[in-house]
Amino acid sequence: MSGARAIDARPWTAGALRLTVAANAVAAVLLVVAWYGVAGEARLADATPWANLSAIGLVLAAFGNARLILVARSRIGARQAALRRSRTAARRPVDVDDARRVVVPGGRLYHRPECRLVVGKPAEPLAPRSSAEALEPCGWCRP
Repeated sequence: MSGARAIDARPWTAGALRLTVAANAVAAVLLVVAWYGVAGEARLADATPWANLSAIGLVLAAFGNARLILVARSRIGARQAALRRSRTAARRPVDVDDARRVVVPGGRLYHRPECRLVVGKPAEPLAPRSSAEALEPCGWCRP
């Protein structure tokens, strides 16, 4: 797996990750500065600016982390939508006249040629539409 492909598989972008790390680093510095600043104050009124500084640090950290979560959620949602589209495309009904579908003589289901239920059995190509309308698609191979 190439390095570019591995990065694309991650639920976040490199920019969002850098911003989160930077926001958390600045928030940690603000919290440490506020902690040391408030430690030298004897009165509660003198500690208010330090408490405000620590609150700013907490808000900054929360912003960075929430943004990373939202970016990851958006990218995961886009991947899930693409997966749903591909699964829906795979389930689209195929014209029953398709020569790649087979039926076991006397059977009531039509299958893909590689279906486990027909491998090793005398399977025939699917007949024209008039006789195939009575047949149902196999629930195993989902032709």
